[in-house]
Order: sequence, then C-alpha cells, then structure tokens
Amino acid sequence: MLPVGNLGQEIKGKPDFYGPIWYLITLIFALTVLSNLARYLSYFFESDSKLNELATFKFSLLFKSCSVCFGTWLLAPATFLLLLFVLGQRLNGTQVAEMYCIWGYSYIFYIFATLVCIMPSKVAAPHQTLSFFAHAAAAAGCSLMLLHQFNGYLSQFEGKLKYVLFGLIIGWQVLLFLIFRFTFY
Repeated sequence: MLPVGNLGQEIKGKPDFYGPIWYLITLIFALTVLSNLARYLSYFFESDSKLNELATFKFSLLFKSCSVCFGTWLLAPATFLLLLFVLGQRLNGTQVAEMYCIWGYSYIFYIFATLVCIMPSKVAAPHQTLSFFAHAAAAAGCSLMLLHQFNGYLSQFEGKLKYVLFGLIIGWQVLLFLIFRFTFY
C-alpha cells in the first residue's frame, strides 16, 4: 500500500500494522546498509590507500537505525495522541491504531531519501547538498502527508491549538531529519 490519496479512509476501522512495520524494517535496512555503502564509496573514491583501514562495516548503525526508527514511530504518535487527549479529544483503540499505521506509512519518503544519499562525494560533488535536500524533501513530504491524513482530527481545533498540533508533527519530522543527517550521512 502506497501512502497516496486518503489513506485514513482506506484503513478506517481496519488498521493493520503489516505495511508500516515493513516500511520501518525497510528503512532500517536501507539506513544501515546504504550509509555504510556511502561511507565505503566515499573512501574508495577519495583514497584507496587507506581503504581497508577506514572502510569497515559499522554494525553500530543497525542498533542506531532500529532505535531511531522504532523509537520515533512509537514516541511521535504518542505525543500527538497525548496532546489530543489534553485538548479534550478522546479516541478509541481503533483510531489510535489508525494513527500509528498512518505515521508508519509516512516513512516511505525517508526510504527514497536514503537511496539518493549513497552517491559518494567525489562522484556527486555537491553530495552534502544533495543529501541535505533529499532528507529535507523527505521530512517535508512526511510532514505534508501526516498533516493531510490527520486533517480530520486537526480541523476540530481553531487558532493556536491547531498550529500547536501542526508544530508537533513538523517538529518530529525536523528532529528525524537532523538525526538522519548527522548520524547516518
């Protein structure tokens, strides 16, 4: 299932975690393998004399990517739900599951950004700029998708409360953007 159209209507009343979990696992795999590959390729094109010393597979990135991906997937919707609860909106278990599903599906944008970032800096001279814009576009796409999908919940609030909820969604995406940029690439 691709996160296009009105995903909230498609999964309404019957949320599944199969798709979002696979998106997260794919992102974890992509972050771990492709960030290591990008490091290896940048060492290969910059200096092959120290290639064996510098280009080793960093297994610590697997733990980091699992922690970041599953951590943000659990915490970001939880803070959104908590804020909705504080503002007086009560959700049933199915609606909570739908929110987690939608948030999980939104990670597809980061999978595409990770694919763009494997180009080494010598091949694509403005690699850091390309990587920056790829992750920024992923954060923007993810934010726009979440704002669109959660519009039904957000439309009940007016003025500053609505912008606080907007800010929370965008804030989590900015945090994820910064973590991906400075931890993996």
